[in-house]
Parts: sequence; C-alpha cells; structure tokens
Amino acid sequence: IKLSRREAEHSTGPRKRELVREVAELATKKLGDPGEGIQIWNQVLEDVPNDDEALDALIELYRKVQRWEALAEILHRQVENASSADRTLALLEELGGLYLDKLSAPDNAINVWQRVMELQPDSDKARDTLRDLFVKAQRWESLEEMFGRQGDFSRLAETLQVAADREKDEAVKITLYTRVGELQRDMLDNPEASTKAYERVMSLDKTNVDVAQALVPLYRDFQKWPRLLETQEVLLDQAEQDEDRLALLAEIRQISEENLGSKAKAFEWCAKAFELDPGDPDLRAELERLAEEANAWDQLVALYTDQVADLADDELKTTLLRKLATLSEEQLSRPEDAEVFYSELLEIHPDDLDALTALERIYEVNHRWLALVEVYNKRVELEMDLPAKVELLAKVASIQEEYIGDAASAVEALNAL
Repeated sequence: IKLSRREAEHSTGPRKRELVREVAELATKKLGDPGEGIQIWNQVLEDVPNDDEALDALIELYRKVQRWEALAEILHRQVENASSADRTLALLEELGGLYLDKLSAPDNAINVWQRVMELQPDSDKARDTLRDLFVKAQRWESLEEMFGRQGDFSRLAETLQVAADREKDEAVKITLYTRVGELQRDMLDNPEASTKAYERVMSLDKTNVDVAQALVPLYRDFQKWPRLLETQEVLLDQAEQDEDRLALLAEIRQISEENLGSKAKAFEWCAKAFELDPGDPDLRAELERLAEEANAWDQLVALYTDQVADLADDELKTTLLRKLATLSEEQLSRPEDAEVFYSELLEIHPDDLDALTALERIYEVNHRWLALVEVYNKRVELEMDLPAKVELLAKVASIQEEYIGDAASAVEALNAL
C-alpha cells in the first residue's frame, strides 16, 4: 500500500487513478480498513470534485461504515451531477430513504421527496411517503397543496379522515373533521359523508356554531327533522342578538309544528319568542293560535300573567290584561281570575267601559250584589246619555231593595233618578 501510494503521488492520468483504486481496494479488502479507502477517495475529490468513480466508491464505503451524514452529502453531490432523469430519481429516492430511516430528519426527507414529485408527479411512492410525513408533522396545508395540485380531493379527504380518527388532541380532531366535511360537501358532492364528518365535530364540541350552521341545510335536505331541531337549538343557545334568536325560534317553531307534528312543542317555542318580544302583535296572534290548537290555555295565561307583572308599557299591559280576563272567563271558566284582571285594567283605565261591562256580567251571574252596585255607580258617573243613566240608577235601586235589603240606599238611588 505504501509503495502504491508513493507511486501514485508521482504519477498522473490513468496510471494515477489505477494506483489510487488499487490502494483503496487493498486498504478495504486486505486490511479491512475502509477508513483508509475513504481518505484516499476524498483526496481524489480534492483534485476532481465531481469525479464519478470517487463519488460512487465513497457511497459504498460510507454505507459500509454507516456514516449516514457523509453518505447524504455525497448523494446530494451525485444528484447535482446526474446525467439522466432516471439516475436523478434513483439517487433522490435513496437520499429520501436515508433521511427518513437513518438520520431521522423528516424535514430534509420532505424536501427530497418533493423534488421526486416535481420530476415524477405520478410517483405513488413519493406521494404516499410525503402523505405520511405531512400527517406525522401535522403539515396540513402542505398535504392539501400536494393533493390539490393533483386534483385528488377524494384521497385528501380520506387521509384527513384517517388522521382525525387516530389523533388524540381534541382541537386537532375538530379541525380535521371540519375540513373533511367541507371537502365532502364542496369538492366531492357527498353530502352524506359531509354530514357524518360534521356530526363527529359536534360530538366533540356541542357549541360549534360554524359546523352547526353547516349541518342545517344538510339535515333539511335529508329531512332529518329531530336532528335539525337539535342543531337549531345549538345555534339558539349561542346567538347573541335578539333578532337572531327570534329568527331561529321561528324556524324551530315551524319544524316542530309542520315537520314533527307537535303543536304543543310549537307553542313552547313560540312562548320563548314571545318572552323576547311581547310587543309583536303577529307573534301574539301566532301564540294564541297555537294555544288553541294545543289546548294550552293554562300555559298561555301563566305566560301572559308573568309578562304583565314586569311591563311598564301601559298600552301593552292593557292589551294583555284584557286578553287574560277573556281567557280566564271564556276558556278556563275562572270568573274570579277574570275579575282580578279586569280590576287591574281599571286601575290603568278607570273609564274602560268594556271592563266595567264585563265585571257587571260576572257580578250578576255570581250574585255579587254589592260589587255590582259599585260597577253601576261607576257607570252612572261615566254615562253621558240621560236615558242610560236613568236605567242604571233604576237597576241600583232595584238591587238595593230586592237583593241587599238596604231601603235607604234604594231611596237615594231613586232620588238621584
């Protein structure tokens, strides 16, 4: 070896290369010292940096001694010097495998396999390797970019689905399932698969407004009314503006009545809307219609009673009190309750003739003579028509004499007459 090296130092051209090769082979095969061969071939590269023979020899030697980083550096040089696309691809695939399997350098592996994809876009090996690397590194944008360039949204959705199923982090699972739902809906026209993906999100995050909104048209198209109702309830709970709440309540009420056939449920949802906007006459009319069809008069009276207690608007309060009195008397047969509501109404409007007339009827039917006299006296004060006044006073005198037994008061009424 020493003689050959000495001779090589004083030789040139083919003879020098022959001697160098001989020394390297002797050192490696006879002495079992690949390090000597590595040193010799690196000396060759110092003179000729792109010497193919030296580079090929070093590749074999570095493999043998498992000097992976040095091997990677030589492979990079070989890639730059490759004379054909096939040679370049072979070297890149080896380099990509090296970074992945031996050097645990996923970022470098990704860069190499991306070059493979540039040279060979239909490479299944490169695509699958990059897919696994992107998933492991959670480089979702890179994954989408790769499959997007290929227009392979089906494989993208499948990859994201599998990744989401295996993922432990709940936030990441939600992100992935959401994206799967979007892809299935927008790119693959698969509403059923989209629905399933979105439902997985809702199982993890029951307050996810964006996904709930995405599910609404899907459930409507599939006529999954109970699930649509549940989803609308999620949106209702998260709504911040009364305008949005009222719109959602209208939809929920419609679903309950028309699609689920439940007048009672429709009434309950309408009642919630009324609590938000008691001054809407159309909403009150709808509420009263549903109360009639669902036979929910008790609930309606309770609802109106609660609202009246907190109202500062006398006009609206009067409207509700009048309705409460009518419902109590006509629908619930509770004249005593009607009396209370009419009396409250008269505190606001003492000259309300309808309320006084209603009380007159209630007191007369129930033989409440003293109370009836008070009503007649009040009507006398308000009545401008003389014959009507005379008639009312005559009634007062008659009741005082016949039912109350108060002759003096009867005489006073007659004197006033």
